[in-house]
Amino acid sequence: MESFVEGLLNHNPNPMWVSDPNGLLVKINDSCLEQLKITKDEVVGIYNVFHDNVIEEQGVMPLLKEVFETGKGARFEICYDSSLLKSIKFKNSVSLALDVTIFTVKGDDHKIAYVVFQQMDISSYKQTEEDLLSAYAKLEKQFQERTADLIAANEALSNEIAERKFAEEDLRKSEETLKNLVELMPVGVGWIDRYENIEYLNHCFVDMFGYTLDDIPTLRELYAKAFPDPSYRAEVIAARAEIIKKVKANGAQMAPMDLKIVCKDGTVRHAIMNSQLVCDRCLTVLIDITDRELLQDRLIKSQKIESLGVLASGIAHDFNNILTGILGFISLARMHLNESHKSYDLLRQAENSSKRAAKVATQLMTFASGSKPIKKTLDVLKLVCDSVSLSLRGTNVLGSVEIATAVHAVKADEMQLGQAFNNIIINAVQAMPDGGTLKVLGENVTLDSNNQIGLQAGQYVKISFRDEGCGIPEDIQKKIFDPYFTTKTDGSGLGLTSVHSIVNKHGGCVCVDSQVGGGTTFTVYLPSAGDVTSLQGNQQNVLPGDKQASGGILLMDDEETIRNLARETLGFLGYRVTTCNNGEEAIALFKAARESGKPFMAAILDLTIPGGMGGKEAAQHILEIDPAARLIVSSGYTNDPVMAGYRNYGFCAAVTKPYKASELGEELGALLLRGH
Repeated sequence: MESFVEGLLNHNPNPMWVSDPNGLLVKINDSCLEQLKITKDEVVGIYNVFHDNVIEEQGVMPLLKEVFETGKGARFEICYDSSLLKSIKFKNSVSLALDVTIFTVKGDDHKIAYVVFQQMDISSYKQTEEDLLSAYAKLEKQFQERTADLIAANEALSNEIAERKFAEEDLRKSEETLKNLVELMPVGVGWIDRYENIEYLNHCFVDMFGYTLDDIPTLRELYAKAFPDPSYRAEVIAARAEIIKKVKANGAQMAPMDLKIVCKDGTVRHAIMNSQLVCDRCLTVLIDITDRELLQDRLIKSQKIESLGVLASGIAHDFNNILTGILGFISLARMHLNESHKSYDLLRQAENSSKRAAKVATQLMTFASGSKPIKKTLDVLKLVCDSVSLSLRGTNVLGSVEIATAVHAVKADEMQLGQAFNNIIINAVQAMPDGGTLKVLGENVTLDSNNQIGLQAGQYVKISFRDEGCGIPEDIQKKIFDPYFTTKTDGSGLGLTSVHSIVNKHGGCVCVDSQVGGGTTFTVYLPSAGDVTSLQGNQQNVLPGDKQASGGILLMDDEETIRNLARETLGFLGYRVTTCNNGEEAIALFKAARESGKPFMAAILDLTIPGGMGGKEAAQHILEIDPAARLIVSSGYTNDPVMAGYRNYGFCAAVTKPYKASELGEELGALLLRGH
C-alpha cells in the first residue's frame, strides 16, 4: 500500500499530495511543491486540511468531510491564496485557481488509509480551452476567452468584496467597542473634527457639565457657554491655540489645561483638560477635580482645627488646674462662713463665675478632640432650663420650657450635652433675627424595634426645640449635619455637626423637621435613666455637717496650689492629708504607710504629670502593692479615655478639675461609705 502511494506520487506529473485519515499531509510530490512554491519541511506532518481557513471560508469543508467519512471521490474548484492561511505562514505565497480531484485509498481492512489530492492549476484553463477549440470557430474562441475573463473578474471581485466586508465588519465592531468603553469612562470625552465641529460627547461629559451636542455643536458654542467671561474665554482660546501650534511644530504631546467651566445650570466646575490630535480629529478628555479640591480644602481646615484642638486642649488643662485652686479655695472659704455673713453671697457669686469658666474650659476640651462622654445621671429639666437661660440671655427671643417633672433622667456628660443644647438654641436664635418664641418640650417615649429613627427598642426621653424662624429648605436639611456645611457667611459649619456627634455618642439620635416659612423643630432622643425622683433622692451631701471624717488620704498633683487646697479642704473635713507631686513619690509614700501599719484610706492621683509618672501608671504599681486600694483619678483633661472608663484602669472614681471643696469631700465620702 505504501509503495503504491509512493509510485502514484512519483510517477504522476500532476501536482499531488496525500493526507492520512485525519487530514494531516503526509506526502507531497515535487510538482505540487513547485506549484505552491513551498518545501516539504513547511507542510509534511504540519499542514492539516481541516485547519485550512481558506478552504473553510470558500465553503468546501463540508464536501471534504463527506469524502473522509464515506470514502467517495469528489472534485471541486477553488481559488487558493496561501498568504491567507492562518495555521501556517509560508516563506513564499501563491494565489491560484485550482481544480482539485480527491479520491481515497483503502487498506487491507477496507478502511481509508490515505486520501489523495490531485490539483491542477486552472488559472489559465479557460485560455487553454479556447486554444483547443479555436478550430471550431473563431467567434466561439473569442466568446470563450471573454467568458473566462469575465469569470476570473467576477471571482476576483467576489474575493475583494468578501475581504472588504470582513474589514468593514471588523471596523464596525472596533468602533462600537471603543464607543462602549468611552461611555463607561468616569471622565468627560469629546471628539472634535478639523473644522472644530463637535462630533461626539459621552454621557459623563453631559452629566458633569449639562451640555449636550444640541447645546454645543461647535467649539465656538462651547467656548461661549462654558467661558462666558470674555477675557477668560480669550485666555483659554489663546492658550489652546499655542499648545496646538507647538504640537504641529515639533510633534510634542498637548499639555494639559487647567479650566474653570461654567455648567449649564450656572455652577462652576474645576477640570483638567487633556487633548490628543488623532489624524484629522482632536480627542479631548476632561477630568473633574472639583470634589478633590473641596476635599483638599476640608483637609486643610481639618488640619487647622486639629492644630487649634491641640492648643485648646493644653490651654483648657492649665485653665482647669488654675480654676481648681480658685474654685476650691472659694468654696472652702464659704464652708468657714455662716450664710448670714455678708461675704457669703459674694463668695457664692464668685463660685458661680468660676463654674461658668470651668464650663468654657470643658467646651474647649470637647472641641479639642470630641471627647468620650463622662456620664452621670442628670435632670433633663434642669439641664434644658440652664441652657435656655444661658443661650437666650441678651437676645430678643423668648424661651418657653414645657417639661414635666415626671420626665425621666438621662445618663450623660453634662458639659457635652449642655453644649449640644446650646448649639441648637443658638441656631434657633439666628433663625429668628426679628425675635420670636423658642418652645422646648420634653416627654417620655417608648420606641419599638421598628421605629423609623434607627434606635434600639426601649425607653427614651424626647426633647423638642421648636422655633418660629424662616425654616430650612428640604435640599439643605440633608446637609445640615455635614461637617463644614453652613449657610452663614461667618459660620464654621461645625455647630450642628457637634450636636449630631454628641447625641450619637450618648446612644441617642437627633432629627430635624422644617418647613420654609413655618419654623424648624430639632428633636433629640436620649436613652432614659429612670425616674428623676431617684436622682433627686441621691443629691444629698454624703458627709452631713455634724459628722467628722477621719483617716489618711494621699494626694498626688504637680500643682502646689491644688496640693494646698486638698490639704486645707480635706483637713477641714477631718482627714489626715499627705501630698506629693509625682507618681514615684506617691508609690513610695503608699508603700511606706502600708508597711508602717497606718495605710491610706484612699489616694487621689492626678492623671498627667509633666516630666514624671502620672496617675495611670502609678495606680498600676499601687494596686500591685494593695489590690484593694481605693484610688480616685483626677484630671483637667476631661477628654482623656481614662476619665470616662476609670474602672478599666483600676480606679474607683473620677474627679474632674476644677472641683469645689464640697465635691471632693462628697466623692471621697461616697467612696469610703460604699467600700470600693
